[in-house]
Amino acid sequence: MPRPGFAWWHVMWHTYGTWLHGSEKGFRDRDHRIHSSGDYKHRPPPDEHAGLREYMKRITKGEVVLHTVALRREVCEAIVATLSELEFRIMIVTVCRVHVHVVAELPLQEEPFDDAMTKLKTKSSARVKGKPQPRLWARLWDNRLLRTRERRNGAFAYVRDDQGRFCCTYIEGRGIVRST
Repeated sequence: MPRPGFAWWHVMWHTYGTWLHGSEKGFRDRDHRIHSSGDYKHRPPPDEHAGLREYMKRITKGEVVLHTVALRREVCEAIVATLSELEFRIMIVTVCRVHVHVVAELPLQEEPFDDAMTKLKTKSSARVKGKPQPRLWARLWDNRLLRTRERRNGAFAYVRDDQGRFCCTYIEGRGIVRST
């Protein structure tokens, strides 16, 4: 049961430069003003938004990929430490090569939630600053409110089981359980 003013959330974000507008995997901007016809499971046609893709690659200063197991573990530990420091309850954190999943108890209201996410990304990035490159995280994140126990358990299972082989996973009460 979440504390008053808080809720359980599934939050995802990417490393800088790894999922740009025009991506072959499909994309959408914040308010769907522009988006592809597909998504990461059902890819859009390869030439769709090719001009936008090339423009984004030109203006982006490279991409950050968390290449090593040690770096993914360090980033995972930084995220967990930051969530704990900010006094948020954690279920699970998974850090993969180019993205992060967190299931945690975060503020329910939009402004405190956004402030919490900004602090989380800034503080966790500062803990590993300069190791991959100066900018670690993409600007935006995606979040899902987990209103029921079934949704929370489903998000936990998805983050634990469906992120592939190259991830570092922290589970509350068990610590880091996988670091590959």
